[in-house]
Amino acid sequence: MIAFVGNETSDIMLYLAITLKQQKRRVLILDEMRRETIPCFLEDGYATDQYKYEDVKKSIEQHREIDYLFGYKLSSFDSSCFEKLKEEYDDIFLRVEREYDETWVSHCKSMLFLSDLQKDSVEYLKIISEIRQPDIILLRNIINCKIKPKYVLRQLRKKEKQTKIILVPYRKKDRRYQIENQYNHMVRFNKLSSKLRRGILEILYFLVPELEKKEIKKAFEVAGKGI
Repeated sequence: MIAFVGNETSDIMLYLAITLKQQKRRVLILDEMRRETIPCFLEDGYATDQYKYEDVKKSIEQHREIDYLFGYKLSSFDSSCFEKLKEEYDDIFLRVEREYDETWVSHCKSMLFLSDLQKDSVEYLKIISEIRQPDIILLRNIINCKIKPKYVLRQLRKKEKQTKIILVPYRKKDRRYQIENQYNHMVRFNKLSSKLRRGILEILYFLVPELEKKEIKKAFEVAGKGI
């Protein structure tokens, strides 16, 4: 399981998930955000009772080629649910609220912090790093800022391992794709800016090191065309 923390994550998660799906991998997104930017068809609201595995499976919808569960506190699930879901899926993405439950994030083998470079995002990164150091940090929509990886690394309170820093400048076409893919039935991302494309590929190389880079690149190109 992979934890996704921060904001501006929904489109990146879609690009990653659909690319992995192109490689015949079974992908599930568990999204506890109430104000989602990935449209879906489940009712908004939090679960009040402990969920069993069967209940979770009933709630999961097929959405844009990936399985998707939206709007429930992950802490409401019985821990056995995650173990059984791990058996069914090759990749599970957990998109957590800002005040996330550390119990479930601790079950994740990796954490990705994806965000813009607003002041509160940098402060949030400091808080997150006190709990767990992210494996990858992708900061996007940087405008006229001389931001360097060393600056980002200085925000980390804990430095127990190497963290990959990916910086992506603001590009109008990336923003256009981000909005269009929220509303269109088919997701396309074959014309993203070169730096965002490179950043997404770097994340994919990290997530599936067992696959050759040329395989991942090909899957990314095909998936991006919306085929």
